[in-house]
Amino acid sequence: RAIYYNTVKPYRRLYEGGIVLRYNYLEVGKKIREEIENEELRKQHPSLDDLKTEFVECTEEGRLTLAYPVFDHQRNGIHVMQGGYITACIDNNFGIFMYTLNKGGLSTSVDLTINFHNAVTKDIDKIWVTSRVVKMGRRIAHLAAEVFDEKKRLIASCISNVIFLELAQNE
Repeated sequence: RAIYYNTVKPYRRLYEGGIVLRYNYLEVGKKIREEIENEELRKQHPSLDDLKTEFVECTEEGRLTLAYPVFDHQRNGIHVMQGGYITACIDNNFGIFMYTLNKGGLSTSVDLTINFHNAVTKDIDKIWVTSRVVKMGRRIAHLAAEVFDEKKRLIASCISNVIFLELAQNE
């Protein structure tokens, strides 16, 4: 028998050792902001520092938005941001999101499919990545993300599956 949850509520199902947990994404957002803004915690996640990750928001519906400045070394010979750097920003969003939801338990991407829609040209200084959990299973999470620029143009969209290598211990 299926149980349907109102998608407006700030809770989602997450399985840990067969126990259904509910997550308040506003609290998850606070933890992510703390990880990003605290120098000691940031050292545990070097990619946050490498990409100069900035916390923007995490909504009740579970949409995590982080901002990334665009640097000259990330651009190719025609001054367009390389797709690998855009992908790294998306993967960074997914990583910190899953790390926090799994309470520090290890996880890794199974796949990552990205579609590029517009170029990040030389007049763009920052991009925003918004990611969300589409479906959370016992061992695999299906995620989606969109990348926008300062002009609110869709730069890229992505879907990914992440597998939990170990589930965090119950608190």
